Formats: sequence, C-alpha cells, structure tokens
Amino acid sequence: MASTLLRPVSSHAFSYHADLPRNAANARERDRTQNVNSAFTALRTLIPTEPVDRKLSKIETLRLASSYISHLANRKMVKDRRDCVKMHRGGNTLRMSRR
Repeated sequence: MASTLLRPVSSHAFSYHADLPRNAANARERDRTQNVNSAFTALRTLIPTEPVDRKLSKIETLRLASSYISHLANRKMVKDRRDCVKMHRGGNTLRMSRR
C-alpha cells in the first residue's frame, strides 16, 4: 500500500517556504481582482443611469454597456445615412475615378 506524504501544518521553515508560491499566487489574484474592479468602476462612469448615482452590478454594467454601444452605433449609422442623402440631394455626389 502506498503511503501519502502530507504537508506539515506547523510553522517550521519548510511550511513557510512551501507557502511562498501560494502567497504569491494569492497576491497576483488580489491584484487581478482589483484591476477588474477598477475597470468596472471606470466603465460605470461612462454609462448613463437613472438615478445618476446608482451603482450597477457587474452584470448590469456589462448589459447596459453593450446596449449603450449598440445605441450609439445605431445613431451613427442613422447620421451617416442622413449625411449621404443630403450629399446626393445637394448635387455633391462623390464619384470614383476609373483608371
């Protein structure tokens, strides 16, 4: 029967050195989480909400950001179409030269 080696739970030097990689990984994860949270905070400032000071959850932030981006893209598309119609009605059509 094979025996299993268990990691000591005491505060010996071996335990301290074995925990260093775990502590480093935990620190990296804390930094990553802080970066994600900071990005969500920045994104929340760009999304119009009612009331203005309402704090959105992360999923609400993502859904509203997606919806807002679609809205802005739609507005741009409508504006571009209007500009194109104005150009054609005014006789200022752009022509591509043939070579």
